[in-house]
Amino acid sequence: MTKFVPWNSQPLDEWSQKYASGKFVDLDGHVTHYIEMGDGEPVILLHGYFYDSLQWSNNLEALAKEFKVYALDLWGFGYSTREPMDYGYTLYASQLQKFMDALGIKKASLIGQSMGGGTGILFCTQHAERVIKVILVAPAGLPNPYKPLTRMACLPGIGEFLFRLKGSRRGILKANFVYDENKLNIWYYESKLSVNTLPR
Repeated sequence: MTKFVPWNSQPLDEWSQKYASGKFVDLDGHVTHYIEMGDGEPVILLHGYFYDSLQWSNNLEALAKEFKVYALDLWGFGYSTREPMDYGYTLYASQLQKFMDALGIKKASLIGQSMGGGTGILFCTQHAERVIKVILVAPAGLPNPYKPLTRMACLPGIGEFLFRLKGSRRGILKANFVYDENKLNIWYYESKLSVNTLPR
């Protein structure tokens, strides 16, 4: 798709039926989309901010050779529930617990990138008995001072304005999160709350 499409032009369930490649589970009235692959000891992949389970597309098959792999869309991202919620690590750690309970996963290893790393850290502090090991990839949520751009983006109105600029999300990902630019294929918000995918 190369034309601009308003993000709310179709209900999320219609988008999901057309494009989602994984499964769905209802967690206390909130849908979670996830990809499941392989057999063995459970490994749960937690994506970073701006992204969803697609982030792990180049890792799934390799990990699935030895593990039972689950890649989640955290709430507010991908094909999972998108509605007003109290987004943050507390919510995502709760989503992870509910997900493990719903699928009967007693213990799992967690791999989290950026925001997913912060989620994994919090989950470990709350439910250490349910974690085999945790692998952190450039984790967010550690007590590090904010960079100037982060502090600026947290100012009321400034962050919203910056992230609505054409190409700003792609630029932020390219500069800070993605090593191989050729792997970058994201949705970004335009100034009129529309989205566009950029095929590579």
